[in-house]
Amino acid sequence: LHRVDRRQRQMCIRDSLNTNIAGNLQERGSYVALVSPDGSQLSIIIETIAAKISQDAYFDFKNSTINSLHVWKTNETTWFLQLNDVRIVNNVLSIVLEPGSLYTLSTTTGQAAAPNLPIPPTKPFPIPYSDNFDSYKPEATVKYFADQGGSWNAAVDPTNANNGIFKQVVTEPPIPWSTNPQPISIIGNSQDWKDYTIKVRAFLPTVQPSDYVAIFGRISTYNTFGTSWAPGYAFLVYSHGEFQLLKGFNNKGPQVISSGTVVYNPNVWHTLQLTFSGSTISLFLDGKELVPGGVTDYDYTHGLAALGSGWHSAYFDDFEVSL
Repeated sequence: LHRVDRRQRQMCIRDSLNTNIAGNLQERGSYVALVSPDGSQLSIIIETIAAKISQDAYFDFKNSTINSLHVWKTNETTWFLQLNDVRIVNNVLSIVLEPGSLYTLSTTTGQAAAPNLPIPPTKPFPIPYSDNFDSYKPEATVKYFADQGGSWNAAVDPTNANNGIFKQVVTEPPIPWSTNPQPISIIGNSQDWKDYTIKVRAFLPTVQPSDYVAIFGRISTYNTFGTSWAPGYAFLVYSHGEFQLLKGFNNKGPQVISSGTVVYNPNVWHTLQLTFSGSTISLFLDGKELVPGGVTDYDYTHGLAALGSGWHSAYFDDFEVSL
């Protein structure tokens, strides 16, 4: 498949039908040709978004058995409209391309525009909300969680092969081109969630003293390029038995506002709970309140929930947010 500029009478791209190729158009725009592994199917995607005028495009099909291609067009007023097929005459396919458009030319069939259904009205993220992660295949993306640091996906419970869990999988911090956020995945409503409880079961498969699992709350803003820690509150439990309540900031490291020690056995599931009620923040581990009467701080009054860990494997299950 060659893209031929008819006016200059020269080949712009040389390649064979068993290779994906790409190039630029004369009057602004670009294209990419995709070929199936067995060479039997071909699709050409062409965009003229920045073009100002219509233009002719020619594709040379030397040594090809393809006779025609189906065509679909999308622009500001038309969504995936099927046009007449274009035929290949004397080994050349020619097509007139309008500006501001996206074209799909393909030997494949069955494509269609999505149904013109009404867009549902905006509504806040639901609370209460829960997920036991049993409905996902391993390595699948979990609904509604948005990774800000590390990488998170569904996985199999290391203690029960029939149970699905949520896992942080990156064990080494990547090379940063800006500030590297700690592994964290956020969820929820940044404006309306004020007084609520986050509860989750957590499992640390490693025993390094610096390894931890964490739950976050009241994250109302988060500049991932300005800080390694989310601006809000974080309840951390370390593998060596220390716990901390941290307050994060957008422009500097976190501040410890409460800490202590607990009996914490790694390689065992534990339940963490973080509750906000006005200026009182309560921490629970396996149902036991760690700071009787709670911790008083009201610098952050509302925001998202999140799960977090260090740069190591960490497993979470039975996530709940409730009023």
